[in-house]
Amino acid sequence: MDDNSRNPSQLKDRIKQLSADDQQWFEVLAQYLIQKGWTAEFPVSKFLTILETNKLHFSDQNKPRRFLDDLAKNGLIQIQRGNCKRGNIITLKFYMYRGPSLEGCVPLDNPLYIKRSTDSLCESYLEQSMKLGRTAAFLKIKAAKHTGKTSLLIRLKDYAKNKGWSVGYIDLESSQFSQNNQQLFDQVDSFLDRFREMVYQVYQIEGSSRSNLLDRLTSGVRCTSYLEQQVFTTSKKPQLLLIDGIDQIYGQEVQDEFLWLLRTWYEEKMKNLHGQTIKWPSIVIAYSTEPYSKSNFRESPLQNVGTSIDLDDFTADHLLGLSEIYGLEWCEGVENANKLMNLLDGHPYLVNLALYDMAIHNINIDDFQIQATLPPYKPFNNHLRRYLDILNENEDLKQCFLKIIKGETAQFNDLTPENLAKLGLIKFDSGKPKVRCELYNIYFKNHLGV
Repeated sequence: MDDNSRNPSQLKDRIKQLSADDQQWFEVLAQYLIQKGWTAEFPVSKFLTILETNKLHFSDQNKPRRFLDDLAKNGLIQIQRGNCKRGNIITLKFYMYRGPSLEGCVPLDNPLYIKRSTDSLCESYLEQSMKLGRTAAFLKIKAAKHTGKTSLLIRLKDYAKNKGWSVGYIDLESSQFSQNNQQLFDQVDSFLDRFREMVYQVYQIEGSSRSNLLDRLTSGVRCTSYLEQQVFTTSKKPQLLLIDGIDQIYGQEVQDEFLWLLRTWYEEKMKNLHGQTIKWPSIVIAYSTEPYSKSNFRESPLQNVGTSIDLDDFTADHLLGLSEIYGLEWCEGVENANKLMNLLDGHPYLVNLALYDMAIHNINIDDFQIQATLPPYKPFNNHLRRYLDILNENEDLKQCFLKIIKGETAQFNDLTPENLAKLGLIKFDSGKPKVRCELYNIYFKNHLGV
């Protein structure tokens, strides 16, 4: 095939020229290969399984083979023929994401999810904890909003399921724990009973009966005893419990009781102190900030509990990988990635907004930088306006943020900078607060009168 046939513009046209059915086939093939690093051993039988899993039916058994051959002729994939012992190796040569702009949690089957070092680190800790006789893992994943905590948790859930573990996922920001039901967050007994019931349900316990525990037990002991007797000791598999949205309880009546309950579990149920078999699950929680002020000499009950993990930002390499998925024609990829890093500092949500906008509008990086930093600040305007509204509605947050933008050294209530970090407006560099990225620096200087 000549070099011109590999021109990205021509490859885009070839994808667009596929029939609607063939585009669906190409999409599921591409998503599978992207998750495998763009190349994988891929016998036709594997392709048949993927098509059937996605309910893409065909009557001609030879069509999948012809389809792969046609993609190879058109330069969209490369096929390295195998032998009787080894199947064909398929390499995806070109792809362009054509779905909606990424908002919220990244679905499991979405090719835009970028695996970071945090993913592998969490998997490693969990893998070690599941070995016989090991202390259960307690992982605390901390990151600001819009940086991928929930997307990571659902992948750890999927990882655990694929390992054959018993896994439960609880989201304290879900409708079952909605803050609209303020009474639930004001009454410890009601909250822990709801939490206990949700854990029971997500583990889908078979063959166990619910026992009525003694009413005289405290809510924390009642919750622990119930889960131990009715859930965790009933499973013969390794177990994992994921708790998302911990921030939802901060400032609520139930905060102290629930966090101390988690600490008690860690100290009394998850450590192998006497060579006993651990029946408690490994636990992973996700949150944005600590709930306690250092100025009040109060430490979180989760201080020195388990392993703290900061969710890392995107690197320039991550940006390059995403640019390929979006089908961007970056001749000087590293230089373009560095320009975007300088503007957005690897913020996952902002990076995806930027690459999506460049892809659908066919904008080069230099024009994009100008567009993004001048009114109306496309494609970030809605995101930036939400933050501006929050600052204008909270004078303490606003004044604290203004001082950080100006580089002033001043003493703050410890929770004020922490709340700015939770929102993702600032981050801490060697313990000092700084504006999260250059885009925020430019926008808020213009809109806060700095």
